[in-house]
Amino acid sequence: AEANDEKVKIAVNEVQPGKAYTLDVEWPADYAPPETGKVITIQTDDTAKPILTIPIKPMRNPSKTPQPTPAEALVGKPAPAFNVKTTEGKEVSNAALKDSVAVLNFFAPNCGFCKKQMPRVETIRPNFVEKGVRFFNVSQTMKKEFPDDEIVKIVKEVGSNSELAIDSKNTVGPLFNAGSFPTQVVIGKTG
Repeated sequence: AEANDEKVKIAVNEVQPGKAYTLDVEWPADYAPPETGKVITIQTDDTAKPILTIPIKPMRNPSKTPQPTPAEALVGKPAPAFNVKTTEGKEVSNAALKDSVAVLNFFAPNCGFCKKQMPRVETIRPNFVEKGVRFFNVSQTMKKEFPDDEIVKIVKEVGSNSELAIDSKNTVGPLFNAGSFPTQVVIGKTG
């Protein structure tokens, strides 16, 4: 492997003899590829792809500040008007949460990351409940709908004791830009 730019240093490391390799690419701290770009060329023993090329191009409109996720874009803004009920029939809405702090955890019952996240939240939840914070798991549908009793069972199995609201039609999550799961939103006392 080699680059057609002498400033770029490449080391090939054999991980599995004759089968798997890694490339370590070293860039100078102030490296900026020319507008025309450069390439890294890799010679292989694969007859179908004897030469691989990896382009080295300047970034278009590089941003020094990472762009916020859609949910992060809501930070500091009023919570959208929403209304959902818990499995115990309690209303969860802007009006019902007035003057309190609430954590809405949008999850999908078939989301593996959610099943790992919920027990972690449970380890800190009791400390905040003592301070008046309310925690809600808000179930959303991701690819497959689940019966309510199965959602309740899944939440219990992962060990979460937060209040549960089932929003199988995904009416609330999109209001908070919860496009991936889990997405957690904290609504402050001012809404």
